[in-house]
Amino acid sequence: MVGLHGILLIATGVVHIAFALSPAVYWKDWIGFSKRTFWNQVLITSDRSMAAFWFLLAGPLFVLLGMAIYEIEMSGGPLPKSIGVGLLMLGVGGAFMSPKSGFTVFILPQALFYLFSM
Repeated sequence: MVGLHGILLIATGVVHIAFALSPAVYWKDWIGFSKRTFWNQVLITSDRSMAAFWFLLAGPLFVLLGMAIYEIEMSGGPLPKSIGVGLLMLGVGGAFMSPKSGFTVFILPQALFYLFSM
């Protein structure tokens, strides 16, 4: 199981990026963004463009966090409990706000797995 927590979080980030750029989901939004300047594109009043933006932004952040966790795991160092607690808080908040989402499917289970495997 060495490195598994990091790998799972990296995979979550890759899925996030793939979903954000998928032709079936937000591709039309990104095409629309590219036809205009990218400055000031995401408005809080537009749920769809906000979702496209946050999907693409969160994916690389999950990949980076997963890479850091993977490096800690592979070096044999102890995993910080604060990361598991933070993921759990993110997952609970996200699942509460959007129950039928990746927060419930990906982040909550990963946070619990992280915390219970320490």
